[in-house]
Amino acid sequence: FTFVQNVVFYVGEKNTRSQKAMEKIGAIRKGNAARAYGNHPPALNVKYVIQKRDTLRLEG
Repeated sequence: FTFVQNVVFYVGEKNTRSQKAMEKIGAIRKGNAARAYGNHPPALNVKYVIQKRDTLRLEG
């Protein structure tokens, strides 16, 4: 987090394994978002965020 204040991840709506992994590393679920990848139509994703201030609190 030297150069950014937060990191955003988008995980497939049905990808529960990756959603659990995001929560395990401390990412906070921030809702859903439709995202298009390449030439594919938009698909529903879950948005996760890790904020710098939250990691500083953990290092404490």
